[in-house]
Amino acid sequence: MRIIACTLRSTSSSVVAHEETEIRIAFDYAAAATLETADTPNQQEQSSRKTCKSGIFCRSKAGSRHRMRKKLLVLLGVALLLFLFLGAVNNLLSSWLVPMIGDRMDWRSRWFMGRHGIDCGEVKVHGDPTTATNCVLRADAQGRPFRVRYDIMGYDSAVAGGIVRTPRGEFYGLSFDGDPAEQGGTSRFRQHVTTTPCPRPVHLWVNPKGRINCFQQQLSPPAGITAPNFEPY
Repeated sequence: MRIIACTLRSTSSSVVAHEETEIRIAFDYAAAATLETADTPNQQEQSSRKTCKSGIFCRSKAGSRHRMRKKLLVLLGVALLLFLFLGAVNNLLSSWLVPMIGDRMDWRSRWFMGRHGIDCGEVKVHGDPTTATNCVLRADAQGRPFRVRYDIMGYDSAVAGGIVRTPRGEFYGLSFDGDPAEQGGTSRFRQHVTTTPCPRPVHLWVNPKGRINCFQQQLSPPAGITAPNFEPY
């Protein structure tokens, strides 16, 4: 009986010691996990500090981006103001200078005609071309250089056609578009003149509208929907 009692006592004491050991191990594990969880924000803060270099580098990058946006906005504003200013200057110069000094078609046709040619003038839209056309026919019969211009109704810009003869006896047909950008009237900078040699042998026809044409006797309709002229030449 004493042997059995001793055995039971030793067994119970060993079980209790084992349970105490397991409880102590579980407690230590929980404490370690709690410490690891508490250290996580500190580690994240340290890593973020390493990345941003104590916050100075991050603030400098944000400031440079803000300054870049401001510069872009300023540049866009300046470009818009320049565009509006140049457009206003263009319209002002065109309305003021063109009636005084003429446009590129005037300059080109006068340069081809020379100083001693006959200027048969300009026929306005819906104007009577009889006088100017008869002037051209007389000058050609005399073998003298000449120029004539017929203004044509355009969609949204000044349009004209004409014929010129040089002192060397060369004939050219001229087509004028006051503003290919379709902003109306005659642009000081965008106006355009096309010069086409008349086919040989040269023949000057009078078309049904009373205008001189060296290409055909029939009317020349607009070349297409993108043509600047509304009415045929």
